[in-house]
Amino acid sequence: MGNAFMPLAHRPQGSGGVGSTALIAGLRVIPVDVLEDDKSYVLRADLPGMKKEDVNVEVDGQIVRISATKKDSKKWEDEGYKYHRAERRDTMEYSQRALRMPQNTDFSKLEASFDDGTLTVTFGKQATSTPTAKTIAIK
Repeated sequence: MGNAFMPLAHRPQGSGGVGSTALIAGLRVIPVDVLEDDKSYVLRADLPGMKKEDVNVEVDGQIVRISATKKDSKKWEDEGYKYHRAERRDTMEYSQRALRMPQNTDFSKLEASFDDGTLTVTFGKQATSTPTAKTIAIK
């Protein structure tokens, strides 16, 4: 029996095996990396086959949502082909991912770019004060 606590995206699905991002009904979880340096956080997401127009990035509070939708509408019958199996024909591919960014993320300093199927979103960092230890008087 599988591990009930394994994230859904990493459970074996069909022939995809462990680590497969293929999920039910064409929904795919977007693989992301989140990196940081002294001044910023950088989120990189792989969206192969997508175009910039297919991708949407939204911010709601501390949550960043990435979604991508692509409709495959090529009609091979128009070119004289006959289908024997049609799993991709007229299908909608929808990918999504939501991530909570750290509290010190500065969403006013936000840039996004898309190049060769990779989305890069850069967030600034707010200056944080060094936490100090103190005793609280109980009343």
